[in-house]
Amino acid sequence: MGLRDFEQVDFVGYDNEEKIAYLVIADEEDWKDEEEHITLLQEKINLYLGFIEGGEVYERCPEAQGYNFVIKIYGKYRCTEWGKEFLEKANEILVEAGYGFQYIHKPYKEDDEIE
Repeated sequence: MGLRDFEQVDFVGYDNEEKIAYLVIADEEDWKDEEEHITLLQEKINLYLGFIEGGEVYERCPEAQGYNFVIKIYGKYRCTEWGKEFLEKANEILVEAGYGFQYIHKPYKEDDEIE
């Protein structure tokens, strides 16, 4: 599980009141190599889209039937400006496709800085 695992969805969570299925990406990568990080995120997001659009989500998670999908990334490190631009573009594309998108990172600390 994690950003480099392209074999499975990391986590699935549900908001039963709002009828939302959250497909969660656990991003523990730092942003020292921005290009690689963005490539990994792009590949993982595409994996999740394939999981939804190919119908596998309903085979593995039948309780998601009738739910809206949100791809949610939990980042360990604060992203860079280039990372923010990528995430904003990903948000636009996913919203246009009818999905939600969220990026959350842990509180920033001095030792998280990218050198």
